[in-house]
Amino acid sequence: MGAPSLSIMMVESLKLIHYAKATDVTFIRLGTSGVGPQTTRDDVMRVCCYKFELQQTLPTETSVAWYPAVIPLCPAGVGVNPGSVVVTSAPVNGELKEEHVQFIAGKKVSREARLDKRLQQDLIAMGEELSLPVVSGKTLCADDFYEGQMRLDGYFCDYSSTDKFAFLRELHDKGVRNIEMESTCFSSFTCRAGIPAAIVCVTLLNRMDGDQVTLTKEDYLEFETRPYKLVTAFIRQQLSL
Repeated sequence: MGAPSLSIMMVESLKLIHYAKATDVTFIRLGTSGVGPQTTRDDVMRVCCYKFELQQTLPTETSVAWYPAVIPLCPAGVGVNPGSVVVTSAPVNGELKEEHVQFIAGKKVSREARLDKRLQQDLIAMGEELSLPVVSGKTLCADDFYEGQMRLDGYFCDYSSTDKFAFLRELHDKGVRNIEMESTCFSSFTCRAGIPAAIVCVTLLNRMDGDQVTLTKEDYLEFETRPYKLVTAFIRQQLSL
């Protein structure tokens, strides 16, 4: 959860791809992969079947490799309805710049965070073909879950509700449609490695309406499967399966 832990996974995954001599690799980061606090064993199996179905589409003996990177929760939409599938057009950091910032040897290092435009367009087209509520927009990569996302329900809160909504309106006006904590890191690492990449996340709430997820369990589970349905169909299309 968040860029620091994601960076470890990305480096280790890139090393594995190098040692495996994989070529023509594509990374797709899927949002929401957790299940709610009151889910049952059957609910878990329902979600897992989509993950297994996606896994079964991956090639075993081919030079083309697909690596869906599954990272927990991206619940926060900005001006979009819960259940919307956001295909990220560009990630932005806390300064609203399309960059990933690291501190190396005591120095600030900023690197471009860029995603593959053609891959985005193809995913959006697939979502529309599946009649999913797909949206294209920028993604804010916050450094933390509470203050960095202007939530009012944390332990610390040195800003007002008016400040929160002013910031959310600014985000929306600048094209941001969802908030999470990994997108700039993911985009920067794949861009730096020369790997086409995309981010597909489903929103579980509209932050313009509040900070808490109030979905029913049924809606939560149905929304959660949407990114998997989209990416599974897309991979099958690309591999002519």
